[in-house]
This record gives sequence, structure tokens and C-alpha cells, in this order.
Amino acid sequence: MFTQRPKHRKTVDWVVLAAALLSAAAPAQADDAAERQARIRIAELIADERARHGAPRLDRVPSLGRAASAHARDMVARRFFSHRSPGGSSLIDRVRATGYVDRRTTWRVGEALAFGGGELGTPAAAVRMWLASPPHRRLLHRRAFRELGVGVAEGTPTGGAGATYVVVLGERGRW
Repeated sequence: MFTQRPKHRKTVDWVVLAAALLSAAAPAQADDAAERQARIRIAELIADERARHGAPRLDRVPSLGRAASAHARDMVARRFFSHRSPGGSSLIDRVRATGYVDRRTTWRVGEALAFGGGELGTPAAAVRMWLASPPHRRLLHRRAFRELGVGVAEGTPTGGAGATYVVVLGERGRW
């Protein structure tokens, strides 16, 4: 999770979270109907999980979705699996590039990554893997987060068939 406060309060909290599902194929850049359905399903599964634990609902925010989608596609295209790209860009860089925040806004974001093939490549499998990981479960249950972006790319960072998922959660100016 990353926190950015206005310029006069230079505090950044870094917690790097990652989940890996194993897989095996041809990367595709198309934002097709299957990817849209997978994004919707991930959001629904996270919403259901949060509701079971009394956490507020998340609003889907297009800018966070763009950051998540671009990162999922980039990991498949350049075959890496990390919160930091081979060129050095971070979650903060990706979120800022979408216009989600400005220098006057207090904000926090967190990110979860997953990929898999076959039965491990489904939205349900990705969410199950995150929930099986205590840091990821805490990220998904964090009550302060109120906004969500989901990215899905066909293919995996290993070059295999399957799907790659990125979830970005955020909050702005709530403290």
C-alpha cells in the first residue's frame, strides 16, 4: 500500500503486496468482452467478500481501472510479474499518470497482482489466492479503501495461456 500526503507532508508508506498464481501462452492486447466480464466478476467477488466482513462498498473508478489494465497488459507483454516495471515505474507512477490524484490531494493506494492458467486463471481463483494470503486479505478488507480499479489481460507473464489480474484500491482525502 502506498500513501501520499500533500507536498507539505512528505510521508510515503510502502508495503509491497503480490500474489502469484502459476500458469503457462500467447499474450493479447485486446480489451474484449471476456476481459470486461472478468473485470466485472473480480469486482463482484471483492464486493461480496467486503460485505461479509462489514467493509464499505467500493466505487469503481475509471482512472484506477486504467492504471490496473495498463499494468496487467504490460506484465504480459514484457513478461514480468512485479509491482515495479522493468523500466522502474511504480504503482504511484501509474496512478499519478491517470490523473487520479494531484499534489493537493491526500491519498492512499494498494495493489494486488495475480496470474494463472486453466482453473487457476479464473477471477474466482485470483480472489481465492488473495484471500489465502494474509497481507492481501487485509488489503481487500481495508475499510478505508473506497475506490477500486480492476485490470485483466489475456495471457500470463510467463508467456502462457491464461489471465493476468491487477486490482488497485484507493482512497482520497479521508483523513
